[in-house]
Amino acid sequence: MTEKKPGLDEMAAKNKTFIEVDGKKYTCSPPEIFDHAEFLGELRAEKLSEAAGHMKVLKDAGIADELCMQEYDRRVDKAEVDDTEMLVAMNSLRGARFYFGVCAGRNHPELTKEAVIKLVTEDNWRTVIRQLNKLKPEAKNVVSGKGKKKT
Repeated sequence: MTEKKPGLDEMAAKNKTFIEVDGKKYTCSPPEIFDHAEFLGELRAEKLSEAAGHMKVLKDAGIADELCMQEYDRRVDKAEVDDTEMLVAMNSLRGARFYFGVCAGRNHPELTKEAVIKLVTEDNWRTVIRQLNKLKPEAKNVVSGKGKKKT
């Protein structure tokens, strides 16, 4: 008799964890690669928006259009988000809200962005991050800066 291999549902169930926020337990699934891409896109969009805002300030100050466009282009070229920026953003209030929203939202469709903002606050976001780190064992202690040691 051959041993039955676990299917996708069984493997996904093993990777889930429970996170308690504001006295309620939420079932959370690990983030998918597209979740990271979405978060990265939000960070980049913010930089592009800042570049556009800076260009408007320069135009309003009477700076020549050509110089404004050069400055805008320079800022757009620097709008990439490096690994350090991504890690810092992930381990912030914004990151806690984003990742809690996507990880818990798959199992709790009632969690809107507004509900997540009310649940994950300035007072508890670090605890939420620590609990989310359980979803990815090699990421434990990222918040404290004590990530997995390389051997």
